[in-house]
Amino acid sequence: MAYNLKNGPQSRAPLKWGEGAKNTTVSRHLGCLNRMPGKSHSMCPKIFNVGTWNVRTMGPRGKIENVKREMRRASINILGMSEVRWKGMGDFISEEFRIIHSGGDKGQRGVAVILDKMFSDRVTKIVQYSDRLTLLRIRTEPVDLVIIRVYMPTSEAEEEEIELMYEQIEELIQKEKATDQVIILGDWNAVVGEGRDGKEIGEFGLGKRNERGQELVNFCKRLKLVVTNTWYRHERRRRYTWKKPGDTGRYQLDYILIY
Repeated sequence: MAYNLKNGPQSRAPLKWGEGAKNTTVSRHLGCLNRMPGKSHSMCPKIFNVGTWNVRTMGPRGKIENVKREMRRASINILGMSEVRWKGMGDFISEEFRIIHSGGDKGQRGVAVILDKMFSDRVTKIVQYSDRLTLLRIRTEPVDLVIIRVYMPTSEAEEEEIELMYEQIEELIQKEKATDQVIILGDWNAVVGEGRDGKEIGEFGLGKRNERGQELVNFCKRLKLVVTNTWYRHERRRRYTWKKPGDTGRYQLDYILIY
């Protein structure tokens, strides 16, 4: 799915994904890279695509090649991933892609952001906050781009853990410039549900809002964040981002928020 900030919702074929992984949400944004030396302003890209994907694990051989292949196929410039399960912090190059990841000591959870060649050299700040949260600042015009990757705890987590995560995300946002373009790519483990709710939630969510979904909506209203997924005019069968084992239920849990 794609979203053009100037022209509104657009259609886009869904991404493929590896067996056992969650679906991918894609959002299209207007923007402009700083002009390159010797290049005219007309060559400066005006639109870029960002995506979010819970990959379940990046351990199996060939998984990273699969992710890169899907980024090329769908023309994704920036991809946020969760549950990569890589240990520790890292920043490395794989062909034309730059991969920055943040993990723990046990190889559980873990988040990562993959940047294509257009963006990889423009990173000016990296905050590898935890195995659930990381931030990148990217030099663009007319304002910088701030990418935050989030992997929220599941519904079994204690309420205090959820509240702490929201506090940490808000803390990261507040430390950046108010003029920055902030994009939060996340597996929120929350259902915001169908039906428009103010300027933050559009008509095209999925299912019935749950408690975690209401917490996410409250967070968006407080910070004036828009849940872009919910503004796409998609059929219900295309809105889900996760299937229960055995395909006994389909849910929309992954969202891209913009500020």
